[in-house]
Amino acid sequence: MERDVHSGMIMFNVLENGAPRWGSIPTHPFEEGGSASSGLSECLSDTDDNGYPDPVSGLTLERLSNSDWSRVDGSISGHSLSIGSLDDDSTGVSEITVRASDGVKFSDTVITFHVLNVNDAPRIDLTGIDEFTVNIGDRIPLELLDRMTDIDDQDEEIWATAMTFVPGSVQFNPITGILTMAWEESGEEVVTITLEDR
Repeated sequence: MERDVHSGMIMFNVLENGAPRWGSIPTHPFEEGGSASSGLSECLSDTDDNGYPDPVSGLTLERLSNSDWSRVDGSISGHSLSIGSLDDDSTGVSEITVRASDGVKFSDTVITFHVLNVNDAPRIDLTGIDEFTVNIGDRIPLELLDRMTDIDDQDEEIWATAMTFVPGSVQFNPITGILTMAWEESGEEVVTITLEDR
């Protein structure tokens, strides 16, 4: 049995819609606690309804949304988007949606910012023990393990050392986390505690 086949062609005329257009915008990396800025004029183009170019200087930009308000915040001034980390420890990807408008028509784009992790030094909370008075010969033990933290690594990986100007008056046990201090002469003493991550 023979089949009859018929084909045809449909033609479309695609017209310019006059809305602003976004070009490709690369991901912007910056370190935690830092900031980044991006000029957006070179990523934009605009035409009128007939397809003739319009200057991008006539476009207004507006920040519409932020995928993670707890990580970064941003603002637009003219055609520049500035973004900053809200603290020194938050990392990851945030997406900012920006709208370009010519006053009649608009188009949106998503700009991706990658907040990079930077290895932070461990920290110690000396609240309540940063200054006190002791008697000559008294041995003062202080538990430091619960006071040491590292935002980037496990707290067990912290290596602590303690020193003072009087040899032998301060000893730190890294296994128990106990800092023991005793002085045989009166005066003002300073103990320096140094933390390192491994």
